[in-house]
Amino acid sequence: MLVFRERGIKLATRKLAAVFGAAFLALLTIGIVCAIISYRHSQAEQIANGIRVEEDSELDYYLDVKYDGIDRNGTQSSDSQKVEVRSGIMSVTDKLPDGLIFQGFVETSNGAIVAHSAGNSAGGCAGAVVDDTGDATGWNAGETEYVWHGLHYEKATDTVSFKVKNVMAGCVVTVGIRTKTPTLRAGEKRRDFYNYASSIEDYSNMNSNLTHHWIGKDDDSTKYAVRYSFTGDVPNGAKLPAEQEYSEGSVVSVAMDPSVSGYSFSGWSTNDATISDGKFTMPASDVTLVGSFTVKTKYDVTYQIETEAPEGYLPPAKKSYSAGDSVELDTTQAGWVYGGYRFLGWTFDRMVVENGRFTMPEANVTIHGSFEKISYTVNYAFLGDIKPSNWESLLPASQTQYPGDEVHLAAAPSATGYEFLGWMTEDGFEMPEENVTVYGKWASLGQGIFKPEIEQTIVNPQDKYYADDEVKFKITVKNTANYKLKNVNVFVDQKGTTFDDSSDSSVELRSSHLAQIDSLDPGETKELRASYDVHEDYETTIENPVELLSASADNHAMDTSTTAMRGYRKVATFNTGVRGSDPTPDPNPDPNPDPTPDPNPDPNPNPNPDPTPDPDPTPNPNPDPTPTPDSDSTPDSESESQPDSEPKDSDKEEGQKTPETLDNIMKFVGIFAICGGGLVAALVAIRKAQRR
Repeated sequence: MLVFRERGIKLATRKLAAVFGAAFLALLTIGIVCAIISYRHSQAEQIANGIRVEEDSELDYYLDVKYDGIDRNGTQSSDSQKVEVRSGIMSVTDKLPDGLIFQGFVETSNGAIVAHSAGNSAGGCAGAVVDDTGDATGWNAGETEYVWHGLHYEKATDTVSFKVKNVMAGCVVTVGIRTKTPTLRAGEKRRDFYNYASSIEDYSNMNSNLTHHWIGKDDDSTKYAVRYSFTGDVPNGAKLPAEQEYSEGSVVSVAMDPSVSGYSFSGWSTNDATISDGKFTMPASDVTLVGSFTVKTKYDVTYQIETEAPEGYLPPAKKSYSAGDSVELDTTQAGWVYGGYRFLGWTFDRMVVENGRFTMPEANVTIHGSFEKISYTVNYAFLGDIKPSNWESLLPASQTQYPGDEVHLAAAPSATGYEFLGWMTEDGFEMPEENVTVYGKWASLGQGIFKPEIEQTIVNPQDKYYADDEVKFKITVKNTANYKLKNVNVFVDQKGTTFDDSSDSSVELRSSHLAQIDSLDPGETKELRASYDVHEDYETTIENPVELLSASADNHAMDTSTTAMRGYRKVATFNTGVRGSDPTPDPNPDPNPDPTPDPNPDPNPNPNPDPTPDPDPTPNPNPDPTPTPDSDSTPDSESESQPDSEPKDSDKEEGQKTPETLDNIMKFVGIFAICGGGLVAALVAIRKAQRR
């Protein structure tokens, strides 16, 4: 919201807001993402719009730029509610009324012009004026422009301009413009000041409301209208300045040219008065100023990748812009990693990119990007203290690999007096997106090699486990050697599974996932218990791997060959499901069901057949014309109380639409028709919010 506050020595006034801003008209219409511009004039007192102010007095305008939006949760911003939706870059322009004397900008103590809360809500706002002037402040050498931390005043056109960005919905960025009212010229009775601002965000623009004040005397002289009109084809988003009224002889400033993306404007012209330096003297008649739009030539912005790119990557699509348009550069950043490639950034000629945007030149633009394939290293190392004295020279050289490569291990080294037990990583593994270290192990010749066994079973097997169930595991470790093993370490590689406390004093839980058996006698088996608390409330299959990590023995070494290592890892799997979703089987099914259906079923079977039917098939030739109703056929009080229009359950056959059902269907169709467009626009707005 952009609000102007006009301040006099003892005067102030305030004006209501007018909406502008969203990237698409639909968003503006339904209030998804938009900005608001208005004038707010304040000092010691609030005064109404459209009254007299003093000559030769201070008159300060405050422009409050507010951004409104709805976040992905459907929360609407307000003066007391901020939501995480951010604006792009909004360009604001205010042509000061003719005769007002620019005095500077309202300055802050640190020079920053940042967002604050719109109402009485707490801080935490985001957004600021784009400071494109740096340390330069005040008038330039020729006193043609005055700047202050991103705020610009151009003397030749009496125009203030600036940009704001990244404004959080529900927050405000305030800019103050200091002016002074003039003194009436000799013979001049009155001077009027009409003022409005305009703003552009992306391809949407809007004028603010119009404020009107004057200096001089209240008079009853005839006022004449100044009107604006477009001719020819008028693009969407073109906004006419508001009508103004002046007395004969008043000096009138011509309104700012409207700005619409993709079009050039002819400027305002009239046959009713003579315009000089953007002003004219009001005649004793109405004045109509006209202008027209011309479609600008379109130029293409094309993105081109110069190197090999990740599989599935597509460069941004080609788009067309007019010269002078503000173009947002694709947001892919240098250093971005995808599919084993690193993006090196965009390069371009002729354009200057600031805050991720550049101004479209009068030519096609090609933006170049490049990737580099990321490589990782396979290193080798030996485990343990038993290894040859020249072990460093026996290490294979590191290998450079790319993610997804099939990695083949280096040949096994050899050394006199030692046996190489093998690499502990399987040959032919797929290279991940990280460096890998492959470990190997040695044993002295004459040193025995042992290979313990590990098994895992589920103690309480079920077809499916449901939330709050517990899966129980039994893990057994056996010493197959004829000598004692020490420090046997077992690891459970499932974060949801933990070891249970053991009553065996020889078993120590080093952590909830790591258990150590202090010793195993020859041929001895130890049992460990673990459990998994099911929290999944959906259909899935879960693996529970356990691994025998290490063990030791005097003068013996554990077999760490690739084949042996595979045997040290055991996986148990189980399924989870949604409680109550599985059909309940019939506890007493018919062992001999009749597979042949009745080919001619009775469409109206008698629910209470007579067990002893009348054997006489001959009907009565003289039936009683006034039969006595049977007690069973007499309607009871409950059925009599129901209206005839209410269909019985038996009447609602499959596929039949009752009036109530049809009514509900029509209500649903109506709601969908009303909400459909809003849903599409809301999705566009959410996408816009995420991009920012």
